[in-house]
Parts: sequence; structure tokens; C-alpha cells
Amino acid sequence: MIINALIRLGVGLFGLAMLLEVFLPTVRENATVDRHSMATRPDHTGDRWSTETSYTLHFFGSKLGSCDVGLNAYNATQDGDAVAVRHTRILRHCTSIDRAGARLYTSHGWRWLYALCGTGALLAALGVFHRFTFEGREVY
Repeated sequence: MIINALIRLGVGLFGLAMLLEVFLPTVRENATVDRHSMATRPDHTGDRWSTETSYTLHFFGSKLGSCDVGLNAYNATQDGDAVAVRHTRILRHCTSIDRAGARLYTSHGWRWLYALCGTGALLAALGVFHRFTFEGREVY
């Protein structure tokens, strides 16, 4: 019973943090691009093999250490460039990167995703969903 209460408390706090991210204003910080990195991993979809590459900018002078961006923002910046980085307050999700007034990167749809996940987690913590059993234990 105590474990179930702790799980519900944890899920409720997670849901609250997600919803706070949606409604709190984002933080804007000036930073310097410290370095670029990319990682390529194989991706198997159906009967096709392909590769997926993720591009990351690392920052100096910001609470946000790095941000996954698209290829255009990755190629448009050089090490040492001064940029303005916007991120969320609690989970530090990178929402946009600007350089000299021009928008280089924007994360779309994160508010909707956070609102949906936060609402679902809060409803689960309040016990709105049906109970289910996991490994012989009843989980709320």
C-alpha cells in the first residue's frame, strides 16, 4: 500500500512538473557555441535499413548544456558564435536558438506534448484510470 502511494505521488509530481512547463514562461539566455557533435545510428524500419543522424550544439555560458537541432541550424553555426538560447525552466527543454536576431532553430509542438503527458500523469495519480496488476501486485 505504501509503495502504491509513493508511485502515485511520484507520477503526480511528474505530471505537475510537465504542466508547469507548459504555463511558465521560457528562459532566454545568451550563450556561446562551444562545439558541435553528431551521432549516427542504424535504423531498421520494415525491411529497409537506413541511418538516423542527430545533430547537437553544445553551449558555454548557459544553464542549458546542449541542444539537439536540425541540420540547418547545425551548419549555420560555428564554434564561438554568440547565440540566444530559449529553454523551459524545470526540465530545460531547448525551445529555440537565435543568432543576431535570426531564428536558427525552433522546437514545435512541445507544449502540446507536455500538456498531454502532464494531464495523463495527473489523472493516473488521482486514480481516474482503472487499476491493473503487474507481477502479481495491484498498481494504481
